[in-house]
Amino acid sequence: SGKIAFSRFNGNTMNVLVFDAATGRMIIEAPNTRQPDLFAGVLLLNGDGGDMTSIYRRAVNDVNRNPATSNVEDSYPQWSPSGASFVYASQKVGDRRSRLYLQADASAQANVAPMLYNGSELFGNYPVYLDNWRIAYNGCDSWDTGGRCGIYTTDSKGGRPARITELTDDIPSGNLGSQILFTSRRNGSYDVWIINWDGSGLRALTDDPANDGLGVGSPDGTRIAFVSDRGGQWAIWVMNADGSSPQKLFNLDGGYADGERSWLSERISWGS
Repeated sequence: SGKIAFSRFNGNTMNVLVFDAATGRMIIEAPNTRQPDLFAGVLLLNGDGGDMTSIYRRAVNDVNRNPATSNVEDSYPQWSPSGASFVYASQKVGDRRSRLYLQADASAQANVAPMLYNGSELFGNYPVYLDNWRIAYNGCDSWDTGGRCGIYTTDSKGGRPARITELTDDIPSGNLGSQILFTSRRNGSYDVWIINWDGSGLRALTDDPANDGLGVGSPDGTRIAFVSDRGGQWAIWVMNADGSSPQKLFNLDGGYADGERSWLSERISWGS
């Protein structure tokens, strides 16, 4: 059930499509967009060219678009558990380092200040909201030595971030309740991994020589969707929450580009 939003490269920019899991049909395509997050029928999208290049909102059943942020560099938006706010990353500051931003009012366009811990800005990327209101992200301990990197979580109301994984290139992609789904190549190839919000319970959910990643949980928490190029073609796959019974759901009929539009720079979302 629910709907799966994903992006694919059209030869020039990324486009976001939404697949209705109940009917097996593609129901919309939003041009010049990427990194979708879907909540209660409303998409947060990162504009990728055209006349909208910041983050904006769009209902699945409505073509109207409403800007949510103000900067070209804003990326990786994700709804809070209530849908009232959202988190995102941006390189909008002049030093071009990626910082985390929490926008308390998702219904209005804003240009908010970076998240802080103990007066220090939180540098990081790929933020993911968990159901316990913590935010997982890829970053380092910038408030201390800056040398301890991996996936961190921070309380959306403040507090010292906690280091959850130890590899610099672990990429959070989604949640399964308060568990973090992330993409990692710690076993050689890229796979979907999961870990509890407190750093316990680390385990791989896929184990294939192909590229697997961008895992997200279904609305009811029983399934996980991910992208894979098994068989030489990019597709959306689904599996049980424990990693069993993987099966291809549909081909992307396209794929990803290189550089900043590579598959590791994208996201999928499974919402209601």
